[in-house]
Amino acid sequence: MFKKIVKILGFKENSSEDFVSRRILIVDDNEIDLKLIQKTVEKIGHQVLLAENGKIGYEIAKAEKPDLILSDCKMPVMNGVDMCKLIKEDANTKNIPLIFLTGVNTPKSVIDCFDTGAENYMCKPIKPKVLSAQIKTIFDERLSTNV
Repeated sequence: MFKKIVKILGFKENSSEDFVSRRILIVDDNEIDLKLIQKTVEKIGHQVLLAENGKIGYEIAKAEKPDLILSDCKMPVMNGVDMCKLIKEDANTKNIPLIFLTGVNTPKSVIDCFDTGAENYMCKPIKPKVLSAQIKTIFDERLSTNV
């Protein structure tokens, strides 16, 4: 499976002078989904941190303070919703934006995700261009509000 330590992967330079490479934590127990999301994030020039469940994701978020978290909802050990609650309750991590990427698309699951303080919710399968646009929007909003 995945290593249970923080793994910061390389990033690709972006040609835009205004572009700033950010660190994005991806939390997913499905290795195929994880690799697709990782490839998308690296392709747009950001660094990647990986976690295989919410418990490890929360530990990495506390230690590394990523600029964004992309998380699945349903995972073993600790699910994404519980991880998000912990992140949003912790003064040191509460301002890290989080986007849920999940295969569960029921009204209750959507409400549960937004009730935790997540910025957005995207259904799998994830379309790389849509994910890239969402990441850019999150960072653009953060820059404009100086959060």
